[in-house]
Amino acid sequence: MRRIYVEDGLSVSFPWRDAEFDQGVEVGIAIALMAAGQNFTTWLSNDTIEQVKELAAKMNFHLISQQALEETTQVSLRVGSRPSHLTLVAEGHA
Repeated sequence: MRRIYVEDGLSVSFPWRDAEFDQGVEVGIAIALMAAGQNFTTWLSNDTIEQVKELAAKMNFHLISQQALEETTQVSLRVGSRPSHLTLVAEGHA
C-alpha cells in the first residue's frame, strides 16, 4: 500500500488495492489538474512518470522532474509546449 499525493498535507491510500490501481489514481489526479489548465507540482510514482509525460504533451503541458526519492519523483507540470530550441540574441551596443 502506497500513499498517493493529492496536495500539500493531503494524501490517500487504498488498502487491498494493487500498484496498478494506485498508478491509475495518480494519473487521474494529474489529468484532472491539467484539464483545469493550471501549472502545478506533484509527486508521482516513478512507474507513472512516462505515461503522465505523454499525456502532458498531448494536453499542451511539459513535465519537469524535480526531486527524486526511492519510488517517487516530484514533478512540475507547466502549461505550454517546451520550446524545441532556443536562440541567443545579443543586444546591440550604442
